[in-house]
Amino acid sequence: DARAEAVAGQVEAQLADLARRLAGVRPVRVLYYDPPGFTMGERTLVDEILTRAGGLNVARELGIRGPGQICLAALLALQPEAIFVPRYGDNASALGALSASEAWRRLPAVAAGRVHEIRGAAINTVSHHAANGLAQVARLLHPLSFQG
Repeated sequence: DARAEAVAGQVEAQLADLARRLAGVRPVRVLYYDPPGFTMGERTLVDEILTRAGGLNVARELGIRGPGQICLAALLALQPEAIFVPRYGDNASALGALSASEAWRRLPAVAAGRVHEIRGAAINTVSHHAANGLAQVARLLHPLSFQG
């Protein structure tokens, strides 16, 4: 019980620190993209992480609730400023195939070098690790909020 309370206290402190650092930031248009074409909309842990990290989950603009599929044409229409791709042992080839696509390279996030891989368990597993995933996403979206 004492260890569980300590972990819960650490997570609560981390979330409070993130909220303080991100107060007033301009939300970044962001997309969670799991090749070959899956995303997470509202009412998901991923959506909560993206939102708390100072992002605006563009999958919501498509009316996606929960997990959903998304095509490259929809990605182009959404114009995300940043994209987060979960890193699993087997998705490196999918990312390589995407980088060969002219349409993929036209995305603002790709052109700006703001496609970030994040450990899948840190962003889509309901556990204390999600707070660390949130912190990673926040630092990538708003690095100036973490200087000093």
